[in-house]
Amino acid sequence: MKWNRIGSGVDAMLEHFEDKRFVLGIVITFLWIVTGLVLLLYRFSDIARFRLNEWSDILAGYFAPVAFLWLVLGYRQQGEELKTNTQALLAQRDEQERSVKIAAYTALMQHEEQEMVLFDSLGGGYKKAALNARIRANTYAEKLKQLVG
Repeated sequence: MKWNRIGSGVDAMLEHFEDKRFVLGIVITFLWIVTGLVLLLYRFSDIARFRLNEWSDILAGYFAPVAFLWLVLGYRQQGEELKTNTQALLAQRDEQERSVKIAAYTALMQHEEQEMVLFDSLGGGYKKAALNARIRANTYAEKLKQLVG
């Protein structure tokens, strides 16, 4: 029963490892540590006589490649995240530009409609100006339809 819970926990954990580089880093690190432990046990009689500073030199030299591996993997992951963020920002910029155009055409269309109403109310010689305002308002309305899609 206990082993089933552990197995399901490991399965749940592995589901989160979608990034193959992360899994590769875990595997390489595990193999590197196991290899080091095997070598340590094989040469234990020689290594047991080392002083503390010699141990620190050995451990620093041994784990430096693992640290470098994780540095490279982290750098690559950060590069991918920056690409994703850049794409999202470009899409957001495009949408904002579209929104600004929609707002501008809406304002222009409303202005032309107000002029049309004003010229219609004045009557007389302003009929041509009202017609021109109506044409411009319809043009802006068509551009709005194209932008909104």
